[in-house]
Parts: sequence; structure tokens; C-alpha cells
Amino acid sequence: MAKEHSRLCSLIDCYLRLYTETGSASVTKETEKELLIALSQVYTEIKLWMKEYESDDSFEMEGNSVGGGPIIPESHAANHHCLTNVIEVLMVVVAMENPYMNHLIGNILVAVSDFLVESESCWGEYINLLYLCVEVPIFNGLSSMGHTMEVKNLSGDPSPSSLLKLSLKSASWSTAAVIMRVLHNVLKQLNRDLIDQFFNIFLEATIYFISNMPWNLLSEVYHVQGDSNSDRLLQMQEEKPKSILIFQGYLLRLLCSLVKSGWTDAAVIASAEHPFIFEIKNLLPRLLSSCLSNGLHSDNVAICQYLKHKMLV
Repeated sequence: MAKEHSRLCSLIDCYLRLYTETGSASVTKETEKELLIALSQVYTEIKLWMKEYESDDSFEMEGNSVGGGPIIPESHAANHHCLTNVIEVLMVVVAMENPYMNHLIGNILVAVSDFLVESESCWGEYINLLYLCVEVPIFNGLSSMGHTMEVKNLSGDPSPSSLLKLSLKSASWSTAAVIMRVLHNVLKQLNRDLIDQFFNIFLEATIYFISNMPWNLLSEVYHVQGDSNSDRLLQMQEEKPKSILIFQGYLLRLLCSLVKSGWTDAAVIASAEHPFIFEIKNLLPRLLSSCLSNGLHSDNVAICQYLKHKMLV
């Protein structure tokens, strides 16, 4: 399925690469408008491919749309690299933190997932890359809050995943929230289409992600070491962005959807030994502790109440 990956890369490069190379600092109102139009065109193009693919099993994408031309067969590694490039460009746009752009980015990423599912092409790798786009901003955010995070030096590693990590070195909690929302929407699509093999892949990726995150540090952000005073505590509360709570909200929605999913076997839900149930039981108390800490700040009371409600249901 190399053609699908090459076409995605060509599409992203054609419409978006120019804007991401200039950097977010130089984006003007006019450029924002152009970028919104370009994102809409990318989404429309992918949805068009989906319709053609579904209507004709022999659909070969012969270069009759943007990014056309001869496509050279690629290896699995090249396909992985291509998906990484697509996500990397989109993450640059997400870093601009424009809500309208992020909405369109979310639609594009879900559409790419649907397209890879339809073409049965490297979908598992794609989901792992999306989770990587959540993992790196979490480590960045915790590091900025004073926690010492051990991050491997990736400057000499040419692998696609390492290159993506390097491109996310400035990604924030806002990026983590955007991608967690995307993952939740991807799951909703899987539940709607009832594709069990892909659901199992998604579940395994989610378990791996949850088990490798330092969730206990989220509730420790407000705990000042040493001779703390109220002024320092208030400063730390103000420094902790609301985007952390938004991220936690999307994470809880994802977990709720996984538990309620028709594909989650009753035996799995009933078994305390299943990795998914085990990880949730360990995670929820830590999220609750984080919400209680966040609730100290008046601006966060409403969203903290919502998160505690989601944990109870």
C-alpha cells in the first residue's frame, strides 16, 4: 500500500509544508486565513479519496488529484517514515495553538486513520505515532514544572520516531490535549464501524501508553519542596496551565469509551488481572489527586468538578 502513503506525503507537502517551514512566530492574520483554507482542502481531498476507494475496490489513485505523478514502490520502513513526516508537519500547525486550525487538524488526523483502516495499511504504526505525540508534550510539560525527566538524547538517531520526538521538543500540554481528543474520535469511528482487529490494536497501544507515563507527577506539581510559602504555592498554581485539565478530560473520555465499548469483552471488564483494568485502577486515583490539587485555583473549579464526575461514572 505504498501508493497511499506517498499520496498522503505529497498532499501534505503541497498544501502545508510552506507554512510550517516559516515557523509560528511569523504567522500573520492573512497567513492564518490561507492556512485554514489549505487545511480544509487537505481534509476534503482525503475524504474524496475515501469515497473513491469505497466505491471502487480497484481504485489505484492514478495521480488525478493534488500531489499526483509517478509513485515509486516503498518499503515498510519508508511507509513509516512517510507517516511520520505527515504527522510532523501537522504538529507544527498544532503548536500555533489556533483553535480553528486545531479543529481542522483533528478532522484530518481522524480522516487519515479512516483511510489507513480502509486500505489496511500501517494503521497500528499510525496510532503509536499519535500516542508519541501525547507522550512527548507530557514529558516537556513536567520538565518545565521543575521535574527532572530522563529523556534519551536523540540527536544522532535517524529513525522516524526519534525525528518526530525532536520536532516535538517544544510541544506543550495543549498539543497533548489536541491529540488525545483525536484518539478519542478515532476510537468512536472504530466503535461505529465495528472493526474488532483494529480495536484490539488500539487497546494494546492505549495500555502501553498508560503504563509508561509518570502519572504520579501530575498531582505533585503543587507540592513545593523545602521551606514553601503561600506566595510560591500560588505562583505554581498559576503556572500550571488549564490545558493539563483539558488533556485529562479527553483522557477520561477515552477511557470511558473503551470501557463502554461493545468490543470490550465482559470477561475483560470483570477481570482485575487484565492489563487494561489494572492500568485504569492505578491511574484513576492519581488523576483524582491531580484534580483535587487543581481545584485550589478558582479558575479550575468547574472543570475539576466535571473530571471528578467522569471518574465516578
